[in-house]
Amino acid sequence: MIKKMQSSAPSQAKFNEVFLDKGDDDGKLDNNEADEYIDQFMQQAQLLVDNNDELRDIILSVLAILTIIHTRDFGVKCFQSLRDLMVAEDTL
Repeated sequence: MIKKMQSSAPSQAKFNEVFLDKGDDDGKLDNNEADEYIDQFMQQAQLLVDNNDELRDIILSVLAILTIIHTRDFGVKCFQSLRDLMVAEDTL
């Protein structure tokens, strides 16, 4: 039941629309381009968390919400970023 709810989440559809339905001739991003966008997003989120205390809670909330995205393991990458941030906080 949880998987059914997650797969029908509006954020999944919005993610597909923004990241995958854009591109060149066929309207889709190629695999490398989509992966680059995802990696850039993850790096920028990490930088915001590290360098801007005012946005930290907001970015952490956004990453937590985006963990439900299944496409291109985006949600897994968000979860891994949250995990890494948690481990980094423990070591400081």
